[in-house]
Amino acid sequence: MRQLFYLSSFFLLSNNVVDAHPIGRRGEQQQRMLTGRRHPKIMSRHMHSYFPCLDQGSDYHDVNCPPTPHSSSRPTEVATPPASEPSTNLPQLELNPNQSTPFGSCTGPCQGDGDCFGDLECYDTVAVNTRQLPQIPGCSGTPQSDQNYCYNPFHGTNQLVDSGNNGSPSNSYPLALCQGDCDNDDECGPGLKCYQRGASEAVPGCSDDNNAGKSGNDYCILEDSSPIAPTRSPTRQPTQTPTDGIVETHTKEPTPAPTDNDNDLSEITYHPGEFSANHRSDDGLIRLSNGLAGELIAVSGEFVSLAGSLSSSQEFHIAPDGAAVFENPETGGWFYVSNAENQTKGNDWLNGGVGSIEFDASGQAIGYERVANRLRMNCGGGKTPWNSWVTCEEIDGGRVYQVDPKGVKEKNRTDMGSFGAYESFAYDIYTDPDTPRFFVTRDAHNGVITRFTPNEKGMECYRKSNDYDRWCTLNYGTRDYLLISGGPSGTFVWTTDLNAAKENAELYYKHTEGIDSYQGYLYFTSKKEYRLVILNLEDETYIYESTKSGSLNAQ
Repeated sequence: MRQLFYLSSFFLLSNNVVDAHPIGRRGEQQQRMLTGRRHPKIMSRHMHSYFPCLDQGSDYHDVNCPPTPHSSSRPTEVATPPASEPSTNLPQLELNPNQSTPFGSCTGPCQGDGDCFGDLECYDTVAVNTRQLPQIPGCSGTPQSDQNYCYNPFHGTNQLVDSGNNGSPSNSYPLALCQGDCDNDDECGPGLKCYQRGASEAVPGCSDDNNAGKSGNDYCILEDSSPIAPTRSPTRQPTQTPTDGIVETHTKEPTPAPTDNDNDLSEITYHPGEFSANHRSDDGLIRLSNGLAGELIAVSGEFVSLAGSLSSSQEFHIAPDGAAVFENPETGGWFYVSNAENQTKGNDWLNGGVGSIEFDASGQAIGYERVANRLRMNCGGGKTPWNSWVTCEEIDGGRVYQVDPKGVKEKNRTDMGSFGAYESFAYDIYTDPDTPRFFVTRDAHNGVITRFTPNEKGMECYRKSNDYDRWCTLNYGTRDYLLISGGPSGTFVWTTDLNAAKENAELYYKHTEGIDSYQGYLYFTSKKEYRLVILNLEDETYIYESTKSGSLNAQ
């Protein structure tokens, strides 16, 4: 049975963000747009509502919900067991403050992932409290508690990792199992050899699940490994027979162009949770709150109908979820960016990632493309001040990425965290305009709220004038975590003690989902507690509201 997907959001007239969650099951898997009274550009900031686990008769499975007897009809992927690396001496931790970045393995001091070579990451000794850890993974020696080091986040696995090139940085050599780029056997550790590739051939004993292996790069493998035949199946054939030349567009008239009084707030009639007007989507399948309208715009696995009786060259993605609207000042139109919440990683509509529909100024769809591929379980997200889309992987080991709605700039992995189960993103530039703060939620039983503060290098990025040049703001900074006093109201602080924050989250705000900020207040939902938590960021107090009443009004 295929799944029917709808958009469901709260609109506050600001940043044009929407959120999609499966709330029904009928017929085909579809994406629908819920608009304001007259024009999609009226859509704005959102707060996710809570979405508890669906009934056991559903074939949808949330990673945090109990599995159902028939939670998926797709075949389960079997991971290749990691090869056993020969026993080697781990590189010694070392600080080289005078060395130019990027740093190699087990070297510092780094200020963020951007200071580390390739796929290496910056290990934050403050945030993870290394006093409780024997060592940084893949490194020997005791770290200084106030210094951060570059390390291989996939140490001990068979993931391909790029940690050096042409013998630099020298600290990364000799390379470990499944690390590259090597030029000869001498650049690999004991018991390993350099596996030479011409392009993107599979590497014996290694996998590329983290999308790190680069075409043409060579990687260290076990000396007794031999080349293997390709294991990937051919690309699956299209499941639909194309029509002769074109796909007909919808017969419904395009949305009227905005009028001069589009920002007249007196015309906003949206009332969440009120259904007295009996509003429904254009096909009658979705019951809508007063002031909303619903229109079918795309169906998963089908080509998107475009203006001029054309169709997109790519199928619309599977499992559409968190989404946002971005203005296109060049055309007066906008981009509608939507996540694909699926566990498989690849380049077509059946896999996780992000897709973007482009609309012209009259409200007609004029293009669709995947703008981020080879990601998994992309659930919620949020917008940045520089108009990138932040997409969150809600899966163990998942990360937080920036994506370009236009598809011009490649996706970028941020330094917001690497714990996985990430849900949604927000920022605050109101409380202290000189110190922007960025927040991300985690849909887990101990899912802490992470606050990211750019350091000096990150602020250099933030102050740049070009939007693309500002992306690196999220690559350099520090992380701390929320601690609240508990009860329906109280105080809160931010701490670098991750373990204490996890315990606090499990007690008071487990399984956080949507998050947003407005004029110095941070709002987020805890779906397991049926709770909306409102933080006053200036005086560090908070209150609870119920997601069954109050602001959310039974949603």
